[in-house]
Amino acid sequence: MKFTVIQDDKLSGRIVYSPDEYAFSTEPRPPFWNSVLVDNLEIILDIDGRVTGVWGLCPHTCWESCALILPESKCGGVICEKFPTFDSRIPVGFASNWKISFDKRKGWIRIGNAYEKCEHIEILAGLVLAINSCVLHSIWIRCGN
Repeated sequence: MKFTVIQDDKLSGRIVYSPDEYAFSTEPRPPFWNSVLVDNLEIILDIDGRVTGVWGLCPHTCWESCALILPESKCGGVICEKFPTFDSRIPVGFASNWKISFDKRKGWIRIGNAYEKCEHIEILAGLVLAINSCVLHSIWIRCGN
């Protein structure tokens, strides 16, 4: 799968974490056509393949506590190219066993690994995707509800 950065306005909405359900959601619920799966977290795509949010399981009991260095990010959009059309293969598995790091003081988690050469694109408040050469390297989420 190919993730392409586009110039676009940041979407409205926010990411919410429900500790009782061990899950993230995007509020209000964004347009949904398909999704790609990183472990049990779905990256939501609209009909054009644009990333519009995340939802799904991400148990806080598995997060590794550490001090994260937050990357500089810019507002924009990300298009996921070469994903299957809407059919029974939803969600489409993209990656598994990504490390989840949590900085309690800053309220951010990073799913995946830090990679300095990435562009960090803030899709909506509290959701940043790290992309290099059309490859998704990590997902950053602010956990403050």
